[in-house]
Amino acid sequence: MGLGIFLIGGVFLIELAAGWVTISGTFYTANSEQPFILKLIVFVILFVCVGFSEELMYRGYHLTNIAEGFNFKAIGPKYAIGIALFLSSILFGIFHLGSPGATLISTFNIFLWGTLFGIAYALTGRLALPVGVHIAWNFFQGNVFGFPVSGTTFPAETVSFFSIQQTGPELWTGGAFGPEGGLLGLFAIVAGILLILAWTRFRQGEIKLDTQLAKPPSKEMWSEL
Repeated sequence: MGLGIFLIGGVFLIELAAGWVTISGTFYTANSEQPFILKLIVFVILFVCVGFSEELMYRGYHLTNIAEGFNFKAIGPKYAIGIALFLSSILFGIFHLGSPGATLISTFNIFLWGTLFGIAYALTGRLALPVGVHIAWNFFQGNVFGFPVSGTTFPAETVSFFSIQQTGPELWTGGAFGPEGGLLGLFAIVAGILLILAWTRFRQGEIKLDTQLAKPPSKEMWSEL
């Protein structure tokens, strides 16, 4: 989660320093009749559910099953995981095509986000890292820094620590889609991948794919279940 906070925090600070975003208020609530903290808790629960559900689907299910399916002798587990990572990330990008304000850049960036999450899963063999980054990025993007989240703003329900006015070139900021649709979002993804590689090297002593992801459950395992 710290990595997700660091990445979106960097995007916010760069835009603030460049004058592309202006803080117009703090502790903003779209509906003043609703307590800030209660609405904030609702969004915490929402983004926790989004982070878990999307990672379970696209990495835990799609990536894993595609890797198992391509794990032939001629391909091997490493290449099978690479193919699965690529295909599951394409599905992740396509899923977000229907988001408000989606563009070719935003779709490509979402594909790259899927790649980042997939790398985190494939290197660790666990969903903890992609789930944590996913939750923190979304929540801090929308409910701390006040950006749209994949084009969604929840105009009648939003609460955020900062209320902002967004200006600056859309190519860099992502405009109405939010940072995920701009070049700053792309740089955050690249930085995130590099930091995940460094973290994996530090924690595990080496950078290598967890090839167990491409091995389907054995008959013995099923019989035990």
